[in-house]
This record gives sequence, C-alpha cells and structure tokens, in this order.
Amino acid sequence: MMNDGGRIAFLLVPAVGLIVYAYLTTVRTYRRFQTIRARIGLTGAQVARQLLDQHGLHDVAVQEVRGVLSDRYDLRARIVRLSTDNYRSTSIAALGIAAHETGHALQHTDGYRPLTFRAAFILMAELGVLIAFALLFIGLLARWPEMVEVGAALFTGAVLCSLITLPVELNASRRALVLLGAGGYLTDREVDGAKTVLRAAAWTYVAAAVVALVHVLSPIVSRGDE
Repeated sequence: MMNDGGRIAFLLVPAVGLIVYAYLTTVRTYRRFQTIRARIGLTGAQVARQLLDQHGLHDVAVQEVRGVLSDRYDLRARIVRLSTDNYRSTSIAALGIAAHETGHALQHTDGYRPLTFRAAFILMAELGVLIAFALLFIGLLARWPEMVEVGAALFTGAVLCSLITLPVELNASRRALVLLGAGGYLTDREVDGAKTVLRAAAWTYVAAAVVALVHVLSPIVSRGDE
C-alpha cells in the first residue's frame, strides 16, 4: 500500500508530464508558423506599435528582449516585451504573439480585473514552483512522505495561479485575433494560423490547471482508499 506522499507523487508525476508535453507542443507549433511569413510584411514590433497607437496607448512601449517565447506584457512598467524572434520577424507566429501581448495592454487599460489579480500572485507562484520541485525531489529520493506532501502543497498553491491565468490568456488571444483580422494585418487563412499558435500556447495553462485540480482531488482519493 502507498502512503499519502506516494499517492500524491503517483498522481502528480503524470500531471507534470502533461505540462511538459503541452509546452513541447507549443514550441513545435510556434516554430512551424515562425517559418511562414505574413502577407502584410510588418514585423511583430511594428504591428504591436500600430495596434497600441490605434487604441491611444502611446505611452506603452514595445521592447525587444532576449529568450525564446519570453514575450510578455509588463504590467508595472507598461511595456510590451517581445522576444527577438517575434520583435523582428514578419511571420504569422510573430504577429499573433505580438497582438496577444498587446491584448494584455488593452486588458490593463480596460481595468480587466483577472489581469490585476494574477499580477499580484505571479511572482510568488514562480518562486513556489521552484521550491516545490526541490522539496518533491528530495522527498522522493529520501522516501520522506512529509516532505513530498509539503512540496506538493507548495506546487499546487503555485499552480492554482493558472486557474486565474487561463481566462486572462484566453481573453488576450481573442482580442488579438480580432485585432489582426479586423485590422487587415492577417488574411482569414493567416488568422487561422495565428489561432493555432495561440491555442497551443493556451494548452500549457490548461495542463497547469489540471495539475492543480489533481492535487486538490488527491486527498479525496486517498481517503477513499482507506
């Protein structure tokens, strides 16, 4: 019979594997559409700048940053940060991601509360994940179920942030596709490509939400086995 730590690990390992699979799928999809140039010929940076200006957000900067898929909207600094590949590229993927991050800037301007709520917890969640993985690893190696339980609790608390993140990301993607299609930046067929990229990215948040739900349900499963 497995102890509680063993049951938690048994449930969490495949769930974490789901996150890894979702991330790899996102990267593969992104790379596919990164090779397809959009007909309009504008870079991600140019599209983001134009969309921001069209909505009166002249004070929101567009900045190039290092990294792969390191794109984000900086809520505090009011900066759309685009990775080099998307900042300089004219691909469908680059335009989709640039518009998505612009969507977050529009959420901020509109006072979209889930965005603000997520921002308050995101740093704590990121630190929690790092600490949780260390505790889980040590606990499993040392066969220390209490350590596994603490690590799993920290991990779940951090991943629960994904339940807030998911609607924020989906809303930004919906805004992005409307902006790109209605503004004539992408053809209907190109919009479908951008949708594929953004949908793949959204699955990483869905997978993270599954992990949170798995751990929330794991005590119920454990009690049912007693």
